[in-house]
Amino acid sequence: MLNHAGFLLDNGLISDNGIYESWKQDVKNEDLIAHLAEHYRFELIGKKVDDLYINEYLSNFLANNNNVYSTLEYLYNEKQKGNDIHLVSGSPDFLIERLAILYGFDWHSSKYYTNKNMEFTGKVKGMYSKRQKQNYVKKLDLSGYTHITALGDTKSDEGLFMFGDYNILVDPSQQTKETIKVPIHLSLIHISEPTRRSYI
Repeated sequence: MLNHAGFLLDNGLISDNGIYESWKQDVKNEDLIAHLAEHYRFELIGKKVDDLYINEYLSNFLANNNNVYSTLEYLYNEKQKGNDIHLVSGSPDFLIERLAILYGFDWHSSKYYTNKNMEFTGKVKGMYSKRQKQNYVKKLDLSGYTHITALGDTKSDEGLFMFGDYNILVDPSQQTKETIKVPIHLSLIHISEPTRRSYI
């Protein structure tokens, strides 16, 4: 979502109140992330999905963001092995759905509501907090898995880590590492190969 805000700014599709440039200087700052997400939500009011050049953005994003791309490739390879992948994200549904379809993942994200003219209203059902993510995962039937791996990069992802047998904090800030209270790892390398695995 945050990089998409920058894409829209660069193309003159939304205005900047200075928060994006601040976030670029400290991309893992949780307070700046929240402020930029709110600015993004407000700036989309009255626009339509077709105004947002989503396919162009995703192509550029995946080609130029090595950390995200390598993680997605890792998850895609795990999917090819027969493991289940669930993307649980605070990013908008119109971004996560297309990304999930591209890789063949299941997904759940923040829902951005539109009116009868398909224009964004500013109303959002978020997937931002630890509790929101925790409550969603509780609804998944995870009983059939011998192993669950949870990946995240912000403190709200502790809601996922509560269910993981192996938790991976991807490229975290020191602030985030100090906030997470459950055991975490900083590597995608697994010690063992369970028979049926799920990723959230």
